[in-house]
Amino acid sequence: MNAPLIHIQALLESLLDNYQKTHTPIEINFRESVNWINKGERYSHLIHPYPAKLLSHIPYLFINNELLSSQGDRIFDPFCGSGTVALEALLANRRFCGAECNPLARLISKVKTTYLRSDIVRQELSKLLKIKFLGKRKYPNVVNINFWYTRKKKEFLHDLLFKINSVDDQNIKDFFLVCFSNLVTKVSNADPRIKVPVKINIKKFDPGSTMFEYYSKYLKSLKKVNLEKLFIDIVEDNIYRISTLENRISSQPIQLSKNALLTGSHINDIQLAITSPPYAGAQKYVRSTSLNLGWLGFCNSNSLRDFETKTIGREHYTKNEYKNICKTGIIEADKEILEIYNKSPIRSYIISNYLNEMIHVVNNLYNSISNNGFLVLVIANNNICGKEFKTANILRDICIDKGFKLKLELVDHIKSRGLMTKRNKTSGLINSEYVYLLKKER
Repeated sequence: MNAPLIHIQALLESLLDNYQKTHTPIEINFRESVNWINKGERYSHLIHPYPAKLLSHIPYLFINNELLSSQGDRIFDPFCGSGTVALEALLANRRFCGAECNPLARLISKVKTTYLRSDIVRQELSKLLKIKFLGKRKYPNVVNINFWYTRKKKEFLHDLLFKINSVDDQNIKDFFLVCFSNLVTKVSNADPRIKVPVKINIKKFDPGSTMFEYYSKYLKSLKKVNLEKLFIDIVEDNIYRISTLENRISSQPIQLSKNALLTGSHINDIQLAITSPPYAGAQKYVRSTSLNLGWLGFCNSNSLRDFETKTIGREHYTKNEYKNICKTGIIEADKEILEIYNKSPIRSYIISNYLNEMIHVVNNLYNSISNNGFLVLVIANNNICGKEFKTANILRDICIDKGFKLKLELVDHIKSRGLMTKRNKTSGLINSEYVYLLKKER
């Protein structure tokens, strides 16, 4: 075991020992405790932006030791997002299976964990750039496409997507699609400082102010951008990222599904599950990736709402759904939910339905994790209607009631990872993240 891994093992042993003595939450700064992975990029983690990404230091700490899992064991993340846990699992010579309802995230996860030879990718890039589109353009059904893109940019993106889809090798095609998705975001008129698509409005800033100058410069660069060069630059950056995986991960692909509930062969087969569930009502995963989803053909502007209904933690419901109070069967939670209902029936339903869905996820996790296997749960509290809702404590207690034994409780004070908008500020996140290590003991 090399020096960093010896340090990790000792750190985790120390944390476990201290918690068993005190049974009180331990404050930790993951960035400082695992500070050697802060230096520069780490493999392919930055291949594509994605909202509310899990800090890679967390899975690194819990995977790279012999206390919770061994090489060859299976790691599971039921909310794998863009594959942070997946990549760390493969780098530690573990197998990985995960679930994610957002197809863009599944695509990113696959690409960031698939090694490709740089020379072959560059050969394919050279070939596809020479292809000419000569037909009549039929644009994908991207929400408000003319609002976000000029005619020139629409034409370029359309033709480039046609060229990428002509690539025969599926792994290389998927790699280019991830690069294309990066480009879709970079050349839109959306504000780059806000995660959900919001068009830049420079008029709200005073002329001469720092923000006015920032956006003036940014808008000028958007007009002058060389689209093909920018795409090539994105490809080259990602070629480098993927090249770092050579001899670091096996050729065995990760296993991904759409549903967070495991079935079949994986029941009682997971040694370690690490996950950061969506937050209740505070995240807009679908909206934040709507332009990418539309261009890639994963969903159109008419089906975004239907698409969102598959997301745990969603905030859109019909009045008929939330007209009556929804209970969870958890005494403390239901008391808070009733108070929220009297202020905002929709907010009450968002959190109660979220907890009910998470109960199903926890039940499935318990059945999927092997005897003496572990669960790492990363979660923060919510601020609902001006009051802190202790989501983290409730999810922890749901796990304990199911049969998990709490072995460690950590608190990391962080900046919010939310996708906040002015409209849903009341469902914001508290700036502390709780990490629970639980064990299935039989």
